[in-house]
Amino acid sequence: MGFPAEKLEGVFRNHIDDVVSCNERCYNASRFNNRVAYYPFVDHQPPCLENMLPFCEDVHQWLSQDSRNVVAIHCKAGKGRTGVMICAYLLYVGEFTCANEALEYYGQQRTVDMNGVTIPSQRRYVGYFSHLLRNNIHYSVVPMVLRSIELENAPVLDKAVFSK
Repeated sequence: MGFPAEKLEGVFRNHIDDVVSCNERCYNASRFNNRVAYYPFVDHQPPCLENMLPFCEDVHQWLSQDSRNVVAIHCKAGKGRTGVMICAYLLYVGEFTCANEALEYYGQQRTVDMNGVTIPSQRRYVGYFSHLLRNNIHYSVVPMVLRSIELENAPVLDKAVFSK
C-alpha cells in the first residue's frame, strides 16, 4: 500500500486507523490512535531476521483479537519491504509452506506484472524465514566481537602498467 491517508482522502485511499510500518520514516502515532508498530528497515534491503517473527506475532495477535480488525502494512511504495513482511506473515499462519509460493501469490495480488518482491536479498530472507518456520528453529542474534583485522600489502607492480 502507499502512504496512509485520513479525512476524505482516507475514504478512497488507505486509511490511517491501523498501520504496521516498514518505512524508515516515522509519523505521529497518535494520528493512528497509537495503534502503530514499527518494524523499519532500509529500502531495497532485507529486514533483520530477528524482527520477522515478532512482526508476525504482533499482526497475528491483533487480527485474532476481533474479526473486524484489519492490518495495514506499508513502506514507502508498498511493494518490496511490504511484500517481504506480508509473505512472512502468510508463511507464519500456514497459508503457504514454501517461500516461492508466498512470493508468487503476493506478486499476483499486488502488481499487474506479477513482480512483487524483486530484490534478490529480500526474496532470500523470505526463504530464510520459511526455513526457520518449517524446521521450528528459533533464531536469535549471536553477538560477535571482531578482535583483529589483518591487511596484507598489495603486490608491487611494475610502474609501466599504470603509466599507459
